[in-house]
Amino acid sequence: MRTRAFSLTALSYVVAFAAAAITVAVLSSESPLVRAFWADVVATCVVFGFSFKFNNSSFYDAYWSVAPVPIAIYWMLLPEAAAADGLRQLVVATLVTAWALRLTYNWARGWTGLDHEDWRYVDQRENTGSLYWGVSFVGLHMMPTLLVFAGCTALWPALAITLLFRFVSLKLIDDRMLARRPGYRARIETVPALLPRLRRGETTNA
Repeated sequence: MRTRAFSLTALSYVVAFAAAAITVAVLSSESPLVRAFWADVVATCVVFGFSFKFNNSSFYDAYWSVAPVPIAIYWMLLPEAAAADGLRQLVVATLVTAWALRLTYNWARGWTGLDHEDWRYVDQRENTGSLYWGVSFVGLHMMPTLLVFAGCTALWPALAITLLFRFVSLKLIDDRMLARRPGYRARIETVPALLPRLRRGETTNA
């Protein structure tokens, strides 16, 4: 029974993340934050479908600890992220993954299977009666997803600060320098923006 329950939960997450990937592809013209947000929402709806089908809202219990990992990895793999600090990205991804593994393990060791549902969900069933599944969707599935995604937005600045500096701040500086020094374009073409280095034969007094 426990093996079957975990297999079904894993299946629900595979389907959920596949749906999320499709959502990202459909919203390719949107910003990375918008794409990730709607992908997260769609994935949550898929997990809720499994919760409803098998009459157990604990299908969702591991989702909120697992979801930040693909979100972080997705943002790291964006073409724009190539300009960001690789070491910082690696540290962020490692910490998020470690956090996810710890919380998911804590859930897994205590969940006995489809016959076991979080006691708080059981209370909600008793208190809400026929309205339970509406409460489950909004309060036990979607609300935690929104809260966790709000927390995940802190992962984006790890990339965004560098990208903002590279593509906005430096661009403004370059435009100003080009207006004052026409020969500055040659320097732009030969010196990296984020990691400037002296060209061969150039001295610090040049």
